Amino acid sequence: QRNRLLNEGIQEFFRLPKNPRLETLGDCGAYSYKDEDEPPFGAEDAFDFYQECGFDYGLSVDHIIEGVNLAFDVTIPIPGMDSDIEKFIERQEITKQLALEFKNLCDSRQTNFEPVGVAQGWSPKTYASAVKDLQSMGYSTVALGGLNREKTTVILAILRAVYDILAPDTGIHLLGVTRIDSMAEFSR
Repeated sequence: QRNRLLNEGIQEFFRLPKNPRLETLGDCGAYSYKDEDEPPFGAEDAFDFYQECGFDYGLSVDHIIEGVNLAFDVTIPIPGMDSDIEKFIERQEITKQLALEFKNLCDSRQTNFEPVGVAQGWSPKTYASAVKDLQSMGYSTVALGGLNREKTTVILAILRAVYDILAPDTGIHLLGVTRIDSMAEFSR
């Protein structure tokens, strides 16, 4: 199947309609390695795969942070005192570093896809901070990862924090969030 995908490209492999053409988004599948200390592949691996398959958009490699907590914006845990926070900070740094490497690859090579930077966080402010960093790297589209298991109220709180720092020309995507009843509210 992998060989067929690489030979035919994503549009043909999935027999996607040509009119109207559906856009495709390449993802690294971070939930598949969420229990690992580091992602099993790097930015160049993702870049090459998205390029070879002919995706329209390609996500930077990220490392899932599970455990969003709205209270962390009010009572910030102290690194060294909370082992979860140490892990969260490390995963966010890995995600940012891989996003920078991915963007640099996309800028230095001719791509047939638009790069999308993935933000990971553990509170609204940490997501906003990650998005701000991605924008400063030059991403014009960002995706918020790790939210598909979160309550709608948590996602809305994160979106409000991100909206405060979002540049007018930056697009945003919620990874894995398919709550049809809340889409209008998310969009606002």
